[in-house]
Amino acid sequence: MKVTVPPALSDALMWTVLTASTIGPGTVAMCSKAGADFQGQLIWCVCIAASIAWVLQEGTARLTITTGRTLAESVRHRTQSRRAASGRCIFAMLCVIGNFAYECNNFAGTMAAVDMLMTPSTLLLNLSAVDCSPSDVNRTVGVFTSEPVSGGGVLAVRQAINLLLLPLTMATLASGGTKGISLLLSAVVGLMIVCFATALGSSGVHVNVLAGLVPLIPEGGSELALAVVGTTAIPINLLLGSSIARSSTVAAMRRGVGLASSLSGFISVLVLLVGTLVPSRPPCVAFKLEDVSHVLEALVGPAGRVMFAMGLFGAGISSALTIPLGTTLALEELFGLRREEAAKPVRGLAGADAAADATADVTTDAITDRPGVLSDLSGRLRWCRWGRHVFLATFLGLSLIPSLLQLPTISIIMTAQIVNGLLLPCVASALLLCLNDARSHMGSARPQPARLNALMFPCVGIALYLASVVLLKRLVTAQASTAMASAVPVAAVGLVLLASCVYVLRRDQPQMLRTVEFATVAAAVSSSPALA
Repeated sequence: MKVTVPPALSDALMWTVLTASTIGPGTVAMCSKAGADFQGQLIWCVCIAASIAWVLQEGTARLTITTGRTLAESVRHRTQSRRAASGRCIFAMLCVIGNFAYECNNFAGTMAAVDMLMTPSTLLLNLSAVDCSPSDVNRTVGVFTSEPVSGGGVLAVRQAINLLLLPLTMATLASGGTKGISLLLSAVVGLMIVCFATALGSSGVHVNVLAGLVPLIPEGGSELALAVVGTTAIPINLLLGSSIARSSTVAAMRRGVGLASSLSGFISVLVLLVGTLVPSRPPCVAFKLEDVSHVLEALVGPAGRVMFAMGLFGAGISSALTIPLGTTLALEELFGLRREEAAKPVRGLAGADAAADATADVTTDAITDRPGVLSDLSGRLRWCRWGRHVFLATFLGLSLIPSLLQLPTISIIMTAQIVNGLLLPCVASALLLCLNDARSHMGSARPQPARLNALMFPCVGIALYLASVVLLKRLVTAQASTAMASAVPVAAVGLVLLASCVYVLRRDQPQMLRTVEFATVAAAVSSSPALA
């Protein structure tokens, strides 16, 4: 019997790829660490991050639907001049840096899962007896450090598995079989989520965690707060969502983005609540993913540890396949390297595209000759034939180095999420400018209304504030309270500058639209034999 899925449900489920991209080792590590270190005090971070992801992903998808251009293509279209092309290169560099950090985090989480499966379970000792003296830390080094101590044979097998991830990932990407594998891995991640829910059902949740809905950054929690935001509202999802939206409608897109963002937020809160069950630790005892496996083993049984390790492995591999694809897609759209463009050099644009180019007072040939775009057909073909594969191999190979060096897993993951949290305001600002630029809309639709700007500006402001707190704490003052107070004017100045740019773009909108309409009519008249 054939099962028929309603079209509305099918369209919504298509967007859950954003949830699969979000729920990786970073979410598991950062949300569980937030629960272990600060109990429920950072639940508000997850809720706000899910809301930010909802608003920004809806905006980037709507940009594609209304203009026919993805976010990366809109940035490319807006930065055609020689002076603006450097801004596009910076944007591309930031995307690569953020995605590289995220890929390092994926492989680190994957190998942490391998370590759990290969090493025997070590029961938690009485942490209250730890006095954090040098002798005490040295005596318990195998239990309380971030990484497990492995024997020579186990270490050799671990490193061999780590090295095998490169050819296996490359082969999967080259064969185009990522969809089926990702679905299988997503099912494994689903088992981990069921395990989390079972553990919470067994232990219960204290009502005090509801106090975490009040926005408050605890002492020493600013970097973790930014990491939680960075792992829930990841910049790469803005680029992925923009590409998914090509074949969707606004109504279906909004249902799908709402479902994906809600699922991501719910699962992140679930992981954070499981983290609150981790026993409290002295300052000298670092949090590690093994602590979560101990909690699940105690509440669910030995199967809990295995399901957690398998789910973490599945989440890491699934994300490790998604991130390189998203990175190459963004670069191809930013620099005109897609296969369609390589197959046929662009000679001209018709309809609304031609009208938009007329308003910019440039020709297609002039556009393709400008810096940052490979107008040469042979250059595009070289990228499609071997350049793409070289980039992917280099990207993946470098991403394996931190896990090969056995750097602390939590340090790798937290660094990656902080980097993406710092980049989120940049990508969100670019999206906001594209949505308010009449030229980007090519005359097919007006820039987004003020009510949608009223939703998007606070999202950018919150991301900018959290990023400013971390930067000020690292570069200017070590006092968290001083950094949080100083970040307010910094974020305010950034928002004022962004609002000024939006005002300038929207101020030119009426004249821009009149020019587009005139150019469209002129193009229609010139192409009509009856009117010529």
